[in-house]
Amino acid sequence: MLFCQPSSPGPLNANSFCAQPELERQLLAVIGVFSTENNYAARLAIRKSWMRTAQQSLVRFVIRGYGVHAQLLNESEQAADIVFVREDPELSCRASPLRKLMLWLKCVAMAWPAASLVGKADDDTWVHLASIEHWLHATLMNVDVRGSLYWGAFETYHWHTGLHTHSGFYKSAEGNPKLRRDAFWDQCRACPTNFTPTSQYGLTRFAQCTEGNTTAMLGGFSSQSSLLVGPFSFAKGPLYLLSLPLAVQVVQDKQVRYEAAASCSDDEVGLLPIGSWPWEDVFLGFAVALAAAGNVTQVHLSEEEFQDFSGNQPRHFAMTPSLLVWHDKQRVTGSHSTKKPSRIWQAEEWAKQHHCTRVPKALSCPKHRRYTGCRGQQWQRCEIVARHNNTCSSGYSKRV
Repeated sequence: MLFCQPSSPGPLNANSFCAQPELERQLLAVIGVFSTENNYAARLAIRKSWMRTAQQSLVRFVIRGYGVHAQLLNESEQAADIVFVREDPELSCRASPLRKLMLWLKCVAMAWPAASLVGKADDDTWVHLASIEHWLHATLMNVDVRGSLYWGAFETYHWHTGLHTHSGFYKSAEGNPKLRRDAFWDQCRACPTNFTPTSQYGLTRFAQCTEGNTTAMLGGFSSQSSLLVGPFSFAKGPLYLLSLPLAVQVVQDKQVRYEAAASCSDDEVGLLPIGSWPWEDVFLGFAVALAAAGNVTQVHLSEEEFQDFSGNQPRHFAMTPSLLVWHDKQRVTGSHSTKKPSRIWQAEEWAKQHHCTRVPKALSCPKHRRYTGCRGQQWQRCEIVARHNNTCSSGYSKRV
């Protein structure tokens, strides 16, 4: 999702925030697609494609409701698919996704309390919603995960509670690059001795963490390495879902709320390089690691189901027939961006011809894929075992 673009303040505020409560409505999931006022083309593409395929889920666009223009209010009235949240109009766009996430989780808990799951998506993402609903049902058939499910494509990271932002992938002592994506072999703690930070977006100094009471440096700031929390797992931002009871625990946890407020402070965020702005998806992983009252079950989507497309040719993009989630990850070449909202409905049309249905058979949760959360909870990593039909292929297909 693009960060908000600077614009002149709108003269209007939304007449209502969140949504009219539907207390008894039974929903599999309520998915909020995070968007900004100026991203009308992206919303239109989603409305024309995967949003209309929802059967057991509710999909809404989530936008800040202060300082908007009449055009957006008219769009909301006509489309009836926008939820406005009470996001501070003075809040920097750098921290907007994180603040929006906390407000969205709270909104769903109040407006759709009978929903099983709450989800978040970006407005540059295509999803095969019918298959996702089928996979979610297969997951929830396991009674043990109904109140503790965290679902998406997982990576592993740290959070710095002094700088109030993310801080580096987890990397094993052996340097196995595969563990950068799915390392679950360690306990959540401060400053593991085998932590190796990575450079992000040209940042040359990152949180250096070694054994003992050493100093961490990030962009010229100094703080104690004991403030580095992790490793923990987080589901990547283009699409993730979690059990509504787990979301409630997140928004009610005092430490999580404090850290969210600190991370959204312009005094903090404004001094950080762009690659160090607080990422909302990493924050949620940190928040779940802190706030979960009991054990957590992660259901991980593999590369066969989840793809970040980051091609550098504006006219091309690639998909696999088995994909459930396709993210148009932005790349900029010169003054041109490769991100195109039209790709969302193009992906939908392509999938109508080429998508294959992988039937979920079982939930595989190996014992060696367990670790301890930041408050002693047991985290179990699972994957859905699915059966290919004859139309499935692991190869990429291109569309011009």
